[in-house]
Amino acid sequence: MDKIETRLMNGYVARGVGLALLWRRRGKTWCAVAFCFLPPVCIAACGDGSPTGPDNGSVFTSVEVGEDHTCGLNAGAVAFCWGLNQRGQLGDGSNTGRARPARVAGGLTFDSLSPGISHTCGIATTGVAYCWGRNAEGQLGDDSRVERNAPVEVSGDFRFAALSTGGLHTCALYGGVAYCWGSGAQGQLGNGSSGAGTGRGVPSLVLGGLSFVVLDSGGLHSCGITGAGAVYCWGSDSAGALGTVEDESCDDGLGNLVPCSATPVRVSSALAFVSVSAGVAHTCAVTNGGAAYCWGRNVEGQLGDGSTTSSAVPVAVTGDLQFVAVSAANTHSCGVTANGAAYCWGANHRGQLGDGTDSARGSPTLVSGGLSFLSVGAGGAHTCGLTEGGAAYCWGVNTYGQLGVEATPDTCINVPCSLTPVRVRM
Repeated sequence: MDKIETRLMNGYVARGVGLALLWRRRGKTWCAVAFCFLPPVCIAACGDGSPTGPDNGSVFTSVEVGEDHTCGLNAGAVAFCWGLNQRGQLGDGSNTGRARPARVAGGLTFDSLSPGISHTCGIATTGVAYCWGRNAEGQLGDDSRVERNAPVEVSGDFRFAALSTGGLHTCALYGGVAYCWGSGAQGQLGNGSSGAGTGRGVPSLVLGGLSFVVLDSGGLHSCGITGAGAVYCWGSDSAGALGTVEDESCDDGLGNLVPCSATPVRVSSALAFVSVSAGVAHTCAVTNGGAAYCWGRNVEGQLGDGSTTSSAVPVAVTGDLQFVAVSAANTHSCGVTANGAAYCWGANHRGQLGDGTDSARGSPTLVSGGLSFLSVGAGGAHTCGLTEGGAAYCWGVNTYGQLGVEATPDTCINVPCSLTPVRVRM
């Protein structure tokens, strides 16, 4: 084993290839828990619950945020989800909501997870994609319309490199080529079709012959970045979410023509981008120089340009900040800078900006708490971030336990919330 790392009082005991040790409480006793890509086993006692040891917060390697639920991976690549579970989107074999992380059923280990509005997907360490949750539109990709509360394998002989869930659809990359499945009513599958009856229950090829290195799906649209840094989007163009002034329309299946593109269209920008995030009706991306740009709906200031004017082309996020990545959600956006600072902007009625207030912001505002984050993800009305030590913190609405704690310190319009980050507890 190489690259063994010792952090006795910061969560980890040792970390290496295929093995990770961390401290966990068993009653009043601290013990070392070994993860060898298998279920955790307590292998040694080592203390009496001294307050100088680690607390009972969970240690994660990644945390991803959905509409009303959140998911994360621990050091053993084991998946946990928490929050709303009405459609089985937590994947724990039940439809019971959880305010603490619940292990995803099936004994699988994952490289990545992506929670959406009411379904979740992940790429297992074998490269096989699995999904669970709502499936009325075929968004689980198992060639059925049967709802699942535990992982089912996505159909086809694919070993996807990346995967992203949207509102009622899912997209993934295979050899740089994009495939999507689920609802295609507004062209979000990118296969040239739209309207009623155009959904797909198995992966469908995105047209255009493009090769992508990054892919992300939003409410009714998806976007990808080519090797040259160009961003292409497809699906609903409500309020300019596709980032182009080209006029196209789709039949939404209800006899209405709505702005959309059923095939990828290039975002109107000559800039080279390295990351992109598709929200419900807006999109954000980061250039290779760290500058953030957003486009689409802006009624709550979610574009971060200091205004509430929507834009069909990219506008610069104010503040001259250097971002590593930006996450677009329903009506707010968040990003993390190179020095680990988290900033959010847009709607804040549920405390989702994490700045200690419930006031909307039209430009980036620093998340309270002085924490240093590796990543930050925005959801429906909550946000979560992962620190360098593997601690997950969330803030915003907690109606369904999506913050990973039973009790929160604040109330936002008569619902439980936290205006500042709280640590997810196992």
